[in-house]
Amino acid sequence: MTKESESAESIESMDTEDGDGNYVQDNGKFQSVNKLLNYIPYAEALSKEADYYLQKIQENLTKAILSRNIQLATAAYTKSINSYIHQFGFRMTKEQHVAFIKLYFELLTMEECPLNVVGTFCQTYCLLLKKPHLLTRDDITVPWRPLYMTLERCVWKRKYTLSLAASKGLETHIKSAILSSNKYFGDNTLTEVTETFKPLICPSTCKMVHCLDMLKLFLPYFNPENVPEFNKFLEFMLEIYNCWNNNPTWEWNMISLLGNCSWHMIGKFDWLPHLPVMYSRLMKQLCLPVYFKGLQNTPVEQSTKSFDAASAARFIVGTLGNQPDAIKNLKNFLETVETYYNPLNMGRWSGPLATLLNEMVSIFTTRLKRERYSVSETRHWWVSIPANRRLTDEDIDEFVQMTSELVLDFYVDVASGGFILKNLACIRPQKIIPAVMSKYESMVETVTEPKKYLITMRWVTIVLLPLVSVRQQEDGYDSRGMVIPFALSLLPTITCNDMQKTLSALGVIHGLFNLIPLVDCSSLAETLEDENERNVCTETSCLEDFCLQFLDSILALVESKSHENTRSIDHRASNAGVNLEDLSLEKLLWAVCHRLGVQASTKIFKSLAKKIVGFAFSKILETDVSGRLYASILQAFAAARPDIILPKLLPKLCSSIESLIADDILNEEELDKFLLFHILILSSIVETTGTELMKYRKELESVLKSLLKLNGKKPYIFVSNLLQRLLNSLVYFYPIENRISEADFDDPNYLAIQDWGLMMEKSKIHVKWHIPSKEELIWAKDIFLQVFTEFSAKYEGIERLTQKDETINKNLLKDLHILIALVDGLQPLLPFWDNKPFKAFEDVQIDFTPLEYDFGLPMVDVKVPETGQNIKEKYFEIYCGIKTYLDKFKDDDTEVYIQLIKGMDNLVFNNIEPDRRMAIPMVKNLRHNLQNTLNPKRKSTRGNLVARVFEFHLKRLRLSMTRTWSKSHMLIMEKLFELSVNRYARIRITAQSRFCRMVDTVGGIITREITGLLIDKLKDGVPHDEYKGVLYTILTCKNSPLLNNSWSQLCHLWVALLHSPFSEKNSIIKCMDTIRKLLSQSFMYFPLEDQVSLKAIEYAKNLVSPSQIETWGLLKGLQNGIENREAFDKMISDLLASPENGLNHWRQQVLCCNMLSVLIVEEKAMPRKMVEYFYDCLISSSVDVRTTALHTISWVTIMCKRKMDSVEVDTQTGLKIKEGESIHSVLQYKSNPSEEGIHCGKLEVEDTKGKKFIKILCS
Repeated sequence: MTKESESAESIESMDTEDGDGNYVQDNGKFQSVNKLLNYIPYAEALSKEADYYLQKIQENLTKAILSRNIQLATAAYTKSINSYIHQFGFRMTKEQHVAFIKLYFELLTMEECPLNVVGTFCQTYCLLLKKPHLLTRDDITVPWRPLYMTLERCVWKRKYTLSLAASKGLETHIKSAILSSNKYFGDNTLTEVTETFKPLICPSTCKMVHCLDMLKLFLPYFNPENVPEFNKFLEFMLEIYNCWNNNPTWEWNMISLLGNCSWHMIGKFDWLPHLPVMYSRLMKQLCLPVYFKGLQNTPVEQSTKSFDAASAARFIVGTLGNQPDAIKNLKNFLETVETYYNPLNMGRWSGPLATLLNEMVSIFTTRLKRERYSVSETRHWWVSIPANRRLTDEDIDEFVQMTSELVLDFYVDVASGGFILKNLACIRPQKIIPAVMSKYESMVETVTEPKKYLITMRWVTIVLLPLVSVRQQEDGYDSRGMVIPFALSLLPTITCNDMQKTLSALGVIHGLFNLIPLVDCSSLAETLEDENERNVCTETSCLEDFCLQFLDSILALVESKSHENTRSIDHRASNAGVNLEDLSLEKLLWAVCHRLGVQASTKIFKSLAKKIVGFAFSKILETDVSGRLYASILQAFAAARPDIILPKLLPKLCSSIESLIADDILNEEELDKFLLFHILILSSIVETTGTELMKYRKELESVLKSLLKLNGKKPYIFVSNLLQRLLNSLVYFYPIENRISEADFDDPNYLAIQDWGLMMEKSKIHVKWHIPSKEELIWAKDIFLQVFTEFSAKYEGIERLTQKDETINKNLLKDLHILIALVDGLQPLLPFWDNKPFKAFEDVQIDFTPLEYDFGLPMVDVKVPETGQNIKEKYFEIYCGIKTYLDKFKDDDTEVYIQLIKGMDNLVFNNIEPDRRMAIPMVKNLRHNLQNTLNPKRKSTRGNLVARVFEFHLKRLRLSMTRTWSKSHMLIMEKLFELSVNRYARIRITAQSRFCRMVDTVGGIITREITGLLIDKLKDGVPHDEYKGVLYTILTCKNSPLLNNSWSQLCHLWVALLHSPFSEKNSIIKCMDTIRKLLSQSFMYFPLEDQVSLKAIEYAKNLVSPSQIETWGLLKGLQNGIENREAFDKMISDLLASPENGLNHWRQQVLCCNMLSVLIVEEKAMPRKMVEYFYDCLISSSVDVRTTALHTISWVTIMCKRKMDSVEVDTQTGLKIKEGESIHSVLQYKSNPSEEGIHCGKLEVEDTKGKKFIKILCS
């Protein structure tokens, strides 16, 4: 079945009129809606779902803030907002959008905000401001000072307490929030920022770096009213910069600041007088060696890793624009560094030079896109470039000429130069494409420089889109005549003798197959008037020959890749031939052949099908390498055109397999190669359209019944793959084609060359989907229940066995493979059996039930026959029984344990990704290569857009499988934890990765419940393997229980870890050292009790109506402040008492000292014993203890410093002057005191506490 388918310190909001109509849907009701939603087959249900989801977020987020539940509930629904925006876009009104921004601004800037959630709030705040065209400065104004105070509170004031890793991550998030807010700073921001940071401008001190960084963050570049004042400030900074020529430490900070000013204020400051000096400084920073008369004059050694190419490029591009002198300075700079681009002059400067060129071209393209290809002037309201300072055609030609010469003359590779030529070809195709093709043709004719040939081939790869898509009428140039000759020149490069060249050629051909329809339209050549188009049209007659020759080449390549076992007795050797090169080749071959099948006309495809199907019955390939490669090719053709491939192949395969299966081979490990090869092919081609598979139901059911009897390892692995892919094809949504054009490729009047490189907009595509029919779902259910009933019956009551069962031992691994394949294949129809929220949520008045996703599927209920039990619950019972049996009688069978771990993991995280369904670009660079970076109206191909729609559907499918964490999930985790401390390392590693995946997904909620499991394995008498396993488990979790936990659990876990049985084994020593570093570098203090500011509560109430708040009544939060304080005090007392309780090992002393050092915070007063402990550690015999204590004491002394009260005194009336003294003896900062100044003596003011303070204010 298919279907087409505030005051100065608060945010102020002013106007609420609708934004730009081009980006608002639903009659202007919403800000911006994800347009990909329109092409999902169940799009009608998404509107209601989105409304319910947003309402649920608003209500529960308000409840969470009113109940002061910040770290659990507020953080959880913050992630829900992120998920909502990623799914539906900004499907909210402008009022709701502004309300969310105001709320999260207040949450991240309030002093009570816990450090461990500041980063989460910053990410959401940045996401809300991600599309500035939706809100202007008239809609919302953001004050800068609260953001600065947050940065100072969370980072600068905690440099001694926060670790480097933790503070760096937090600093990055806060700075991102500041940069996102910069466009919305108020009118007085420039004056306030300069008055605040000007006193710190002292080039000879270390504060200069901090000052320049803050200026870079907070200067309001986008406010046009500040331009005159801003220019004066820039002149002031440049005067300072010109006075310091001796490599100051803050030089790159200054260049970065000037780069920002130049890029964000294009045409508003005259940079010409300063350009020679600036280019000279950039030259100096590159540290280029200079040779004169055979002698090397090397500048002061300086790491080029610090070269900030992005800042330099922003400065350079920002100074261009209708100024010949600016272009001349850039040309002189590039001519100076030209020889250093030569491959013969490789050195430490090569990377920064290539990066600089790449960044410069990329930023130039961005500027040109804004100036000439912007959708509307109001979209970039924050960018205002004067008309007389915009880029002229002469500027563009000069820039393209200068930069392209460097790349082409010195063969700058794509690996270092990136997409330089791609961007330049989009700007000036008539200059770049002929030059690139000329270089390629010259390298084809020579065989002595293979590296240069590969480089030129990669050049053509990245300019494929402009090569195919430019037209004479629109771009003034047509290069389509070069495409087919170039494609024919690639065929000889596909050979097994040089895999690097083969992979590069396949990458180019894949790009070609994405961009051109493979249709012979030579019969229409006489109807065309343009001679160039007529020639191209005539050349399409050789497309069929090209495709057949290409298929011959890759089939020959596949045959040459066969893998032979030299030691057949070792079955593990069969996996040795599957290396990374073969896996890369397999993925690339599938992608190329799928695009070939999709883009080819029926006539060409039938010729290909005849050849590829004939190969299946005339050749026998081994199934490790060459067989897998061929099966992936065949599956690509079957997925592209199942209506042609399946009738020719599937019935013959089924009859061939059934005829070769006999009773005497059922238990053989090594089957006949012909039979094994055909089973492999059959398991691959069933991953195609379910509608076509329904036509062969009898054949598939019959062959499946025969295949399930095979007990050899390879056969049952292939059969399990067959089961999973067959069920996936029947129950999943997926697009059935993603051609470049929606035209009929078999129409004799279809002029295909007009659709070469066709770019489409989101609003103009139609997607054909496979939508599971009820018949398909019922057939999938029947297959599942039939196989499940047969295989699960063997394990009823297995946990009660008292002795080994040889039959179970023999078939256990096979049966697990089959059972896991069944549940993986039918995941959308198998819900989790327990949706009752976890214990941590029971006392919270907030709704944590999962959102129900509607996919429009017919209702098909799959339960255990007779009992009606949930399928996944039954699976879990079977897994538990098998684990009990293994622990008793077969604890050395690692293969079965690993399958058991995979099965338990799949009960929680469903494997919903089809292996091969569509030609989704495999790497980000390839997708970027198929997009027009200059013209937004011609951005993506139809194939790319369809792939994005499919990815969006898969994302929703993943989200639909995410359930509220329940007690049943905890039971699964307990079983996985038992396997995480198994005696065998392979089992431990596999179980730990799955266990920690669950912990990292849920976050701090689940860490509070698993702490007891960890503590039990840290006691004396625990076996060494279990002890090592629990240490690795703690370290493997990114969301480690050592860092994210409740204070009571942290107390128990830290003390248990400290008193755990230390060992001198290298593995244990490394684990404990890593744990010590994890604590000292990544622990982040969080408040003992959550608090919320009154403003945050006020903003939260604006999300819902007052009547709703009245119905909730008084919301009670988590009353755990007293408990947390007691736990914190107990933790410190237990750690301080550890030396008295037999903690004598020096490694334990180091760990104890590190634990106590991270607990010294301003929010909580230190006990006297803690200070005495660190002073005693200063004379410890351990160097590590002394080092930690020395760093800690500096922070302790700062915290213990008495706070002095100051008294302000008016110097005119409040000072008594002694004879012979003046006020300037106190005011040392005044360099030229007036002789008529006031003479004064020493003023002492005594407060009520008996302390003396002095503060003098000059009037």
